[in-house]
Amino acid sequence: MFAFTLWNWYLAFVGYSTIEFWGSMMQEAEPNKVKFEYGFKTIYDNLYKTFGTNKIFRIFSPSMRNVPFTGLEWAFQLHDEGFDRSGVKLLTDIEMRSLNDEESLAEQIA
Repeated sequence: MFAFTLWNWYLAFVGYSTIEFWGSMMQEAEPNKVKFEYGFKTIYDNLYKTFGTNKIFRIFSPSMRNVPFTGLEWAFQLHDEGFDRSGVKLLTDIEMRSLNDEESLAEQIA
């Protein structure tokens, strides 16, 4: 139980859910893809995202308060920044053509 508790506190500090964490681990196998960062830059902001407050007493006390993010916000942000639903950056037509040109040039050189 101690290890499980530490694991969940780690996820809260970095601002990930379990699903987001494992999804990012799966994307590590594909190093060329740009990943969407779900967490914020500071632990303070990530704790607020997770618990809806950043006061220690309120974090440890049960309550009925609403969390600041519902998850719907992330979906809109993912879409607006050009990521698919799994958090992988989608290439535009221009980027795709440029990548294909670079690959064909590399093949010609080799």
